[in-house]
Amino acid sequence: ALLMFITDVLALGLDAAQGLFVTNSFYWDLNQDTRAWTQRFIARKNQFPTMNQAATYACLRHYLRAVQNAGSTEAPVVAGAMHALPVSDMYNKDVRIREDGRVLSTMYLMQVKTLSESASRGDVYRTVSTTPGDDAFRPLADSDCPLVKRQRT
Repeated sequence: ALLMFITDVLALGLDAAQGLFVTNSFYWDLNQDTRAWTQRFIARKNQFPTMNQAATYACLRHYLRAVQNAGSTEAPVVAGAMHALPVSDMYNKDVRIREDGRVLSTMYLMQVKTLSESASRGDVYRTVSTTPGDDAFRPLADSDCPLVKRQRT
């Protein structure tokens, strides 16, 4: 599926979704950090987080750290601080924001489990392969982004 969230899989049910391949940059059961963050999310929202919800949280957290480190809310100053700080949280580990503004998150190819493979309600994916961010996204050298073009000249 081009775009399918864990909430979609849970709504469809494993009987209907089993075997489906999805790409994801976040899954609650990837590691101890994702599991701990997800437990806090579930306590507030009573649902499993989608990759977009996790990414939004991680992005906002990084922005707020940059504001704190910069001691300013001025956009150029904060943007510089965001680029200088490594992005490291439950979503990414020591990743930098590229000149074009992209964060090269690890991407996962996952397959929806069968009902018999699932141990609990949110246990819906099996990781088939992992693609590092450097390989998952267009190389910076091939970018047409105006931010990159400006730095090249």
